[in-house]
Amino acid sequence: MLSEINEFVATVLFTVLGYQVSLLEFSAVIASAIGVWLGTTGKRIMWPWWGLSSALYGWLFLNYELYASAVLQVAFIVAALCKFSQFILDFTRSHFEPGYRHLVSDNSILDKSGGRSRTTGRVRLGV
Repeated sequence: MLSEINEFVATVLFTVLGYQVSLLEFSAVIASAIGVWLGTTGKRIMWPWWGLSSALYGWLFLNYELYASAVLQVAFIVAALCKFSQFILDFTRSHFEPGYRHLVSDNSILDKSGGRSRTTGRVRLGV
C-alpha cells in the first residue's frame, strides 16, 4: 500500500529546464506558497500550511534518502504544531474567558471584543 502511494506521488507532472517535477514536490511547493502568503498577510492560519509543507518536504527528502533534511522537517513540524496550538488556546481564551487579553504580532493588545485597547509601545535600543 505504501509503495503504491509513493509511486503515485512520484508521478512526474511536468518538466522545467530538464528537471522533472513530481506530484509530491509540486504539492509541497504549493503548500509552502500558501503558508508564506498567509504569513505576509498576518494570518495565524499559516501554521498548519507550514506544517503540511514541512511534512511533504520531509516525505520528499526521505524518498531521496536525505535523512538529515528529513529530520530537520520534523523540527519545523513540531514548531508549527506548537505555534498553532498557542493560537487556538489564545483564540478560545479570548472568546470564552471574560477579561482575557493576548498580545498580537503588531505590538498591540486586543481585548475580549477584538478591538485595540492600548498600544504597548516599542523598546528603544541604544543611547
